[in-house]
Amino acid sequence: MNMYHLSCRKLRSLAVMLTAVVCVYIVLNVVYLNLTAESPVSENSKPSDLQSVAARLKFGTPSADGKVEVVVSLNAEELAKLLEKSDLVGGLAVEGTKKDAAKSAVTVHNRSSSPPVNVSYILHNPGLCSGLVTSGVSWVVGIYSAPEQSERRKLLRETWANVALFQQNVFRTFFVMGQARIAQQESIQAEFERYRDIVQGNFVDGPRNSTLKGLLSLHFVVHYCTAAKYFIKADDDNFLNIFSMMHLFEQSLMHQHTVICALWKDNTMPILRDPKECAPWCVAADELPGRTHFPQYCAGLAYAVSHELVSALYTASLSAPYFWIDDVYITGLLMSEVSKELHDIHYIDLNANFTLVEVDAEKEYLDKRKSIHFVTAKIRDPEIHKRVWKALVNRLIPSQFKLLSVSAIARST
Repeated sequence: MNMYHLSCRKLRSLAVMLTAVVCVYIVLNVVYLNLTAESPVSENSKPSDLQSVAARLKFGTPSADGKVEVVVSLNAEELAKLLEKSDLVGGLAVEGTKKDAAKSAVTVHNRSSSPPVNVSYILHNPGLCSGLVTSGVSWVVGIYSAPEQSERRKLLRETWANVALFQQNVFRTFFVMGQARIAQQESIQAEFERYRDIVQGNFVDGPRNSTLKGLLSLHFVVHYCTAAKYFIKADDDNFLNIFSMMHLFEQSLMHQHTVICALWKDNTMPILRDPKECAPWCVAADELPGRTHFPQYCAGLAYAVSHELVSALYTASLSAPYFWIDDVYITGLLMSEVSKELHDIHYIDLNANFTLVEVDAEKEYLDKRKSIHFVTAKIRDPEIHKRVWKALVNRLIPSQFKLLSVSAIARST
């Protein structure tokens, strides 16, 4: 049974201590009574009549200056059920309070096979990865998107994320997003019914909840895409040279645990804390305290990890403290925990192989006199994206071109 502990070391009297304990109970029950509302119907939601959470108190020995330590232990699963309908992860925030709810995003884990507690699926297709090849290289792509970005998703389905790109069923794509506004949800539902490639969680879609997208992606891959040997995370404004990535996968088959990404080494990326300079990516003083730089992590534009690491990362998230910047959390903080058990993690650093300047990527791909070294690029302009994709297909070597399906060839010529 998992217990969450609140330890109070600076209470100077039992009276103050007991008052604090009462406050804990009041806060929990006020959250439950006042924030409960109708949430989007999810496939995994279950009714619960839990009204309170059992707690255990442990008192320490009074110190010479009169301080007493008290530990309040709460059952994790009961706490999760009590808060299930609250908007601690922004799940029930209405449009007018969306920003505030996203800022206060919190998640609690209970070591179960469910998604992060307080996060359930609104839409997902458990059979998405059925039919993937079981020999050779296969992968699944999880693309961070937002409900309103339907045109970007359409573009990706027609270019490098098109699951009908190859003759064999070597990969699948899903778009992970948070909760849509009521007016948008009908179109999201229609899009899901057409493509069956949306993974939607019941949390506010925004930068402060990007880690929830990451955790939902990991959970989905671990439980529904076990045949895929690799997982690629990408953003919906990203162009990925899937042929180069496939080649890197093939080269890495000898390694059980592989990470392919633009790698920011330990103490090279400073933590931004001054609100005048870093909004909306400011890190509070009590987050990663004592650090001036982030630990080693992968740039979030795109990265790939082997399936064994996906499972290990999700398992690590069940006990690791939550952090809202997803690439730092998943490929940095969680990976550092995973590396304590797995000492043979093989990194392929793409730091010199990505660009945030879309015109640079376009010039390189369209100029046949230049070799292609940008594996990934941030491209927001859909016309540039299309031109880069067409240029890539036209520059494929025969061994790559023969892998394409007839429909992909017809679409690209």
